[in-house]
Amino acid sequence: MLVSGPAGIGKSRLLHEFAEPLRRGRTPLVVRTECLAAGGATFEPIRDLVYAVADTAALTVDAAAHAALDRGTFFRSLESTLHRLSERRTIVFCVEDLHWADAATLEFLAFISDRIARSRLLIGGTYRDDEIATTVPFAAAISHIGRAPSTRRIVLGPLPDGDVHAILGDTLEAVAAADRFEPKQLREIVARAEGNPLYAEELLRGLVEGSDSHADTTIGALTNERLERLDPVARDVIAIAAVIGYRFDVARLQTLVGSDPEELARVLRAAHRCHLIVEERDTPSTFRFRHALVHEAINARVLAIERRPLHARIARELEALPNAERPIDEIAYHWWNAGDGERALPANEAAGDRAMAVYAYADAAKFYERALSFTSDSDRASGLCVRIAGALSIAGDHEASLDFYERALAYELAVGRYNKATDIVRRIAGRLVYAGREVEARKRLSTFLREQDEHLSDVESLLVEGWPILMDLGGGGVRSWRERLLATDGRARAGGSDVWSLLLLETNAHAAVGDIERLHESLDLLDARARAGEAIDRAHSLLTRALTATYTGYDPGAPAAAIASTRDFCRSHGLHSVHKYIDAVEAFERYLYGDVRGAANAAHRALEDSQDTNQRSNLAIVAPYIGLDCGDRQLVSLASDDALVAAFESGIESNRVALAAGAAAACRIALGRMDDAAALLERALEGLQTSYAAQFMLPLAARHIRSSRAHARLEEIVGSARPGDSGAAATAAMVRAILLSRDGAPDARRAAEESVRRYEALGWPLLQAQAFELSGDPAAARALLQRCGVRGPRVSRLTSRSPLSEREREIGRAVAAGLGNREIALALGVSVKTVETHLTRTFARMGFRSRAQLAAFVTDGANAQASGDTSPPATPRP
Repeated sequence: MLVSGPAGIGKSRLLHEFAEPLRRGRTPLVVRTECLAAGGATFEPIRDLVYAVADTAALTVDAAAHAALDRGTFFRSLESTLHRLSERRTIVFCVEDLHWADAATLEFLAFISDRIARSRLLIGGTYRDDEIATTVPFAAAISHIGRAPSTRRIVLGPLPDGDVHAILGDTLEAVAAADRFEPKQLREIVARAEGNPLYAEELLRGLVEGSDSHADTTIGALTNERLERLDPVARDVIAIAAVIGYRFDVARLQTLVGSDPEELARVLRAAHRCHLIVEERDTPSTFRFRHALVHEAINARVLAIERRPLHARIARELEALPNAERPIDEIAYHWWNAGDGERALPANEAAGDRAMAVYAYADAAKFYERALSFTSDSDRASGLCVRIAGALSIAGDHEASLDFYERALAYELAVGRYNKATDIVRRIAGRLVYAGREVEARKRLSTFLREQDEHLSDVESLLVEGWPILMDLGGGGVRSWRERLLATDGRARAGGSDVWSLLLLETNAHAAVGDIERLHESLDLLDARARAGEAIDRAHSLLTRALTATYTGYDPGAPAAAIASTRDFCRSHGLHSVHKYIDAVEAFERYLYGDVRGAANAAHRALEDSQDTNQRSNLAIVAPYIGLDCGDRQLVSLASDDALVAAFESGIESNRVALAAGAAAACRIALGRMDDAAALLERALEGLQTSYAAQFMLPLAARHIRSSRAHARLEEIVGSARPGDSGAAATAAMVRAILLSRDGAPDARRAAEESVRRYEALGWPLLQAQAFELSGDPAAARALLQRCGVRGPRVSRLTSRSPLSEREREIGRAVAAGLGNREIALALGVSVKTVETHLTRTFARMGFRSRAQLAAFVTDGANAQASGDTSPPATPRP
């Protein structure tokens, strides 16, 4: 088994993780050795194998060593010994750094590779694939071994950014430093490491200790080792190439060094042989350094007093090119490194604009930050901060975005530009919501309005007051705000970005109250405005159409088409944060139209992005219903939103909190906790402002609420349905049918039949099945449910099994066995953070206060299964 890859990619770690568990229990013979770059004895790895085999087989090393004088005889003798020993015991021989192996060792490995198939012998060898052409014996031996039928290869490439980030997180947990660093610092390390775990860990270790010493030592040593193979002239040329950049053009390098083409070609060939640079296949006469950190290490060897003039000279040469050939990002890079603020500022602004135009949002933020470092003008600084924050927000980095919006707000308030300040504070509130800090977002808006009200126009006040509506699916006094908007005619009086913001707000307000005619008008205006704006505006316009079409249900064909359009646009424009958001909307749409399994898949996709708390809260209003109907207890568990539950318990009234409480009540009903569910639904109705997105909650409330006050509140909500809102009208018909049926009224069946017809017209089969049950046609209801993928009765889906997911039960059993979080993570093959997240959710949902309660719960469950009683305990045992 040949394991190859560049230095630091994890070859030795992979071999270690494979071999280490073999040492436990009934073990094979595991021999681990390595080839040394210098000072290693000839045949040393094979000597290690001989000693280990001799000890096991009771041979004399002297005899084996004596036989080694005749290498051919020794090879056959050792092969025979290995084969005989492997009949009794598996042998695993691990050899690291084969690229430094001596010729005799390589010769033996090539010899044995043709004969190893009939033995219980595994030889695992690692080597750097960029060293394959360093020596002829090595290249020939690896080629021979690779052709053997019993040889397999593992080529390790760069890790995905997410995996590198996970490694950094585990490393920080191990040194108890997870709270000391900002997400931005970790992202920078991930970007610099380019998928190399060794480089990432060394960079992080240097950061933890307050310097780059570890990174410099490791990466510098690897680079210097190769640089020393070059002559002094070649080292100087490669250093100048590093000043040009990570990628460099041969013609530009030749201009700077002044050497003739043949001499330059000799230098580049030598650097290529030493694996410092790589030729770009798609771009003739262009090279790049093998890794960004190799480039940094070489660039650091050039003194600053030499480097700055070179950067300025390169920038001037690039600016002299024709416009069509002028690389604005390279010009910006070189003026920035030259420290020439007068030229670096406009060049980096232009480079940032170009990056935004091609959807490279992280690059755009980087260029704008460079430009910001050279400006002292508050107007320009504020604008750059907004652009940086916007790029970071689109890239999904809401926390970093907040910092720059705060700086921009401070600039605008200092000079009294309240119109711009109003726009920025709304953006801050939006980012706080995405970061899961909704209460803070509301407080921020109300504080701003209170402190700056005398400076704000009517339109600006309207925008600040209405912004919670956009963030809250219609809650927070949407009706009164909408009436004020219509009376003020704010859109006609607004200007610039305020028009766009008002359009977003009024679109959501019209959807919330079911004014379908005005909703379509606003959507069309929003689309027209977005087409003339930036890509993110177009994405938000498409997303708004998808949201309002899905949660209102005004047109059966509209939601799926709107979701598909949004998804395609976001993919083509690199808008990952919006693209992830659409999965939550699709989960609602699929469930509404009867595709239970498709809804569950969409919900699980959305839940993969656990950092987006706004998306999670949207899932909390529908995913529990989906999980109950398809028997997916893991989905029910994952979709529970502790923050929303806390907001509900603290008395915050909003649509989103109320809808999530309704979904939580459905879970309590499935667990047989009817009293709890009724109380939860009655309190949720108090916070529900509209019927928007309440298609599943309102019929549930109609079945289970008990107080006359709750009945009156429910009738008030469904009674507000407007004539053109077919979704709200169907829900109202269903609620009336349920209430009449509960009262035993003679008109109950007729009302149920009306709701059947309305749901059929809308294409909402799960709700139509409920209407069929009310109308006295259970056979039709069962047929619809089976078509949608619902199996068995729809109530008590959780009563027959534990309310914990499979992973939560695994962790619970490990807790009961006395394992700590780190031991559990190792046993299950997950990170410590994953274990902690599952435990936090389990404790919050089940009401546990200690690990002992969780241990008792899972132990009771196991004992109950053994005795045939599979119903969970009513309350956790202390």
